[in-house]
Amino acid sequence: MTTLEEESNTPTRRATITRTTPPYESAHPLRNIEEFLDRVRAYMPDNYKVSYNSLTKQFMITGHDVAGWTLDGYVIPRLASGLVFAEEITEGTPTST
Repeated sequence: MTTLEEESNTPTRRATITRTTPPYESAHPLRNIEEFLDRVRAYMPDNYKVSYNSLTKQFMITGHDVAGWTLDGYVIPRLASGLVFAEEITEGTPTST
């Protein structure tokens, strides 16, 4: 486990969940958002967190790379194994307006 000081020395990395199979939406969307967040958390190491932005209606992943627990080397592929697909957000990533 890392300390807060160690994490502050590594850049924050972000990703957005682009699609899921099956889709998380259904007749009870608020309950299913929480269930989906729990499902995603089960695939992620402690150095990454997932949240839902109700304004943009996006699921966001944020965290810091620690040893082999990296966004592109572990988190995104691990989520894909559970049919949850994410893409890293970088400075050059286009945003929808």
